[in-house]
Amino acid sequence: MTQDIRRPIRPHGGATRGQLDWRRPTRMTLQTLLHHPIYAGAYRWGYRKLDPRKQQPGRRSTGRTVNAPDDCEVLIKDRFPAYISWERFEAIQHRLANNRATAEALGAPREGPSLLGGLLVCGRCGRRLIPAYSGRANRLRYSCSRGVSDYGAPLCLSLSGAFLDRFVVAQILHVLQPASLELSIAAEHALRTGRAQLEAHWQQRLERSHYEAERAARQYAAVEPENRLVARELERRWEEALRQEQQVHEDYARFHREHPPELTRQERDAIGRLAQDVPALWEAPETTARDRQEMVRLLLERVTIDVPGESEHVSVTIHWAGGVRSEHRVIRPVARYDQLSTYQVLLDRIDT
Repeated sequence: MTQDIRRPIRPHGGATRGQLDWRRPTRMTLQTLLHHPIYAGAYRWGYRKLDPRKQQPGRRSTGRTVNAPDDCEVLIKDRFPAYISWERFEAIQHRLANNRATAEALGAPREGPSLLGGLLVCGRCGRRLIPAYSGRANRLRYSCSRGVSDYGAPLCLSLSGAFLDRFVVAQILHVLQPASLELSIAAEHALRTGRAQLEAHWQQRLERSHYEAERAARQYAAVEPENRLVARELERRWEEALRQEQQVHEDYARFHREHPPELTRQERDAIGRLAQDVPALWEAPETTARDRQEMVRLLLERVTIDVPGESEHVSVTIHWAGGVRSEHRVIRPVARYDQLSTYQVLLDRIDT
């Protein structure tokens, strides 16, 4: 939105019906783009098939089902020129499915400070733990309460979330420290790639505006002198096309001043410093809770926890991206002395 990126459409109605037009994409346009396999070069048929069993009498629009590409009656891959690979398309569908607000999905990153929301799994029943906040201080707590809401069963597991988040963050920062050089290289490459894509977009806009101005000039030159009204309208369109071309050139010059094509030395030094000091980057005021959640999800697949009884011991199994698994044992804060595993030893010592 900030870069004013436009995409081509052909309107189905109005004065420009069927003509190629460049407009800013709407939310539904972007949603269709992300879900449609044609952008991965595939043809499908049977995406919204009519199911007579679900159709309501007198309502023609009812009864339509939405099928995944693999469930369609026809799916032909590599049928069209692809913007993205089929593997990339499937990864996008997986990410969109995980962003849904359902019990089976991770859910999209939220504004709350919880880092493990959607990633935390109960070691007793296998369900996801739900983050909740209470009190004026917004104390974080993870609870496995699905059985309570679904079946009225006792609470499966509940524990404070702050200590667990701190422990997982410490493990993540420990893993990232040796990768500081790779992080700086990856960050610089991502910035270069993003700027190259924006540069290509602006070059296309410049080319389109120049083509429209030349086209309007040719149309004005081809009109017969006696057709004054037509010539006047074509001259107006030519002047409008020239103004738009000039405006695009001015916008491109402003973009070039604000985003030079090459990273400056100060920017490269800043990337290197941030990559080498990952804890400072993590704690920086500019790093939002959503940013931290995104970083955690890039590195972790899930975190499984279990508590023996009501004791202070917590078994934590971190499933890292790539298949590596690490097991840990953490001490959690408890509310009562009788929850301590050494409670009987403490009583015996008091008695003696």
